[in-house]
Amino acid sequence: MRTFSKVMTGVMFHRASSPKEKSSAAIRSWIANPDVSVAAELSLVWLAIAGSVYLSGYVAHHMFGTASWAISEGFPPQGIFGRWDVLNYIRIAEEGYVGAPDYHAVWFPGLPLLMALGSRAGIAPLTTGTAVALLSGALLVQAFYRLALLDLPRDVAKYSVLALLLFPSSFFLFIAYPESPFLLLAVGAFWAARRGHWALAGLLAALASGLRITGVLLAPALLLEYLYAAGWRWRAIRADILWLALAPSGMVAYMGYLAYEFGNPLRFYTAQSVQFDRTVGASGLQRLIDDIKLLLSSADFETGLPIFLGLVALALFAAALPLMVRLRIRISYLAFAVLSIAAPLATGRPDSMNRYILAAFPIFFVMGHFSSRFVALRPLGAIFVALIALSAVRFASYYWVG
Repeated sequence: MRTFSKVMTGVMFHRASSPKEKSSAAIRSWIANPDVSVAAELSLVWLAIAGSVYLSGYVAHHMFGTASWAISEGFPPQGIFGRWDVLNYIRIAEEGYVGAPDYHAVWFPGLPLLMALGSRAGIAPLTTGTAVALLSGALLVQAFYRLALLDLPRDVAKYSVLALLLFPSSFFLFIAYPESPFLLLAVGAFWAARRGHWALAGLLAALASGLRITGVLLAPALLLEYLYAAGWRWRAIRADILWLALAPSGMVAYMGYLAYEFGNPLRFYTAQSVQFDRTVGASGLQRLIDDIKLLLSSADFETGLPIFLGLVALALFAAALPLMVRLRIRISYLAFAVLSIAAPLATGRPDSMNRYILAAFPIFFVMGHFSSRFVALRPLGAIFVALIALSAVRFASYYWVG
C-alpha cells in the first residue's frame, strides 16, 4: 500500500519537462554521441592545418617574395596563393575560353564558373575560389568520415580522415584548386550510392565531371556499386539505374560547348597533347621512360622534383593496392582509385601525380587501418604537417609543388 502511495504521489506531482529542458537534453545527448565528438575533433584538425597553410604562405610571401622567373615570364602572382593553375582558373573566369590560348581548354569550367558567379556579386575570383576550397574541405572532413563509418570501425575511420588531412599533398585541398570540391563530390556520390540515393549519386557525379576530367570515371565505378548492391543479379536491376547516366553529363556539356565554339569537342585533350606533351599510348610510355632518365641524369633540383614526387606517389599507390584488396576495400572504390591513377599515368607524365593521388581515396583507408593499429606510425603526422607547410612556402614563392 505504501509503495502504491509513493507511485501515485510521484505521478500526481511529476513536473513535465519544458521545451527548453527537452532541447538542452537533446543537445547534451547529441554532443555525447561518439561520432559527433570525433567529427568535431577532425574539424579542429582541419582548421589547424588550414591555419598552418595560410600562415606559412603569408610568411613566405612577405619574406621570400616571388621567384624571379615568374615575374620575367609575365606571371604576376595574386594574393598569397594566386599562382600556377589558380591564375589560369582566374583568367578563364574573367575572360572565358574564347580568345584565350588553346591550352586553357585543359582546365574544366566548374571552378571558373563559380569564380565568375562570385565576380557578379562583387567578390574577387581568387577569394571565391579560396572560399569554395575551404568550405568544400570542411564538408569533406565530415563526408569522408561518414563514408568510412559505413565499412570501418570508428577508430579506423577517424585515422583514415587524419591520413587524408595530414597527407603532404593535402595542401591542395586548402587553395583555389578543384581538388577539394572534386573530392567532396566524389565521396558524396559514393555515400549517396551506398545509401541507395541513386539520383543524388548521379547528380553529384555530374558536377564532379564538370570540375575535372577524371570525374567521368565515377560513372563506371558507380555502376559497379549498383551491380554490387543488386547482388550481381540482372533481375534486381531497377529503373533507378538510369540516374547514373547523369554521371558524365558535366563533361558532356563541356564537350558540347567546345564543339559549338571551336568545332572540336576534344579540345581539352588535343591541348594536353600539343601544349603539355601528354598523349595516351606508346608515345606516353616513351615519355615516362624519358622522364625517368631525365631524373637520373639531371642535377637540377627543380627539374627533377616533379618527376621524383610523381614516382613516389606511384610507388605508394602500387604498395597500397594489394593491401586494399586484402582489406576488402569495396570494389567500386577500388575501381575508381585505379582508374584515377591509370588515366593520368597513361599520358606518360608522372609530374603532378602526387596531387592526383588524392582522388584515389581508398589509399587513406589503408593508412587509417595501420595508423590505428601501430602507435609508432602516428608521430609521422608531425613530419607530414611540416611537409604541408613546406608546400605552402614553395607555392607562395612560385615554385612547383604538384
